[in-house]
Amino acid sequence: MAVIAPEAPQTIEVVLADAGYISEKNLAGIDPDGPEHLIATKNGWKQRGENEGAPRGRMPDTLTLRDRMARKLLTVRGVRPLRGRALYKKRG
Repeated sequence: MAVIAPEAPQTIEVVLADAGYISEKNLAGIDPDGPEHLIATKNGWKQRGENEGAPRGRMPDTLTLRDRMARKLLTVRGVRPLRGRALYKKRG
């Protein structure tokens, strides 16, 4: 019988979740040193409305955790344009 070598350990880089998981408790419980979280803040295209452009400038300190997540989904992150949107579209 052949011995199969274990695969290299894999780490989770991004967590994608639908709007049913958005709550202040869940957002407050996200470990800043853990994987990046992208959680929808609105249920469907009717709630989202028209496509909004990516926000510019620093994030205001007065935003709620939910507002911060909504902004994160619209942002240009790193060298990949609209990374938040692109990653969230990949959810199955």
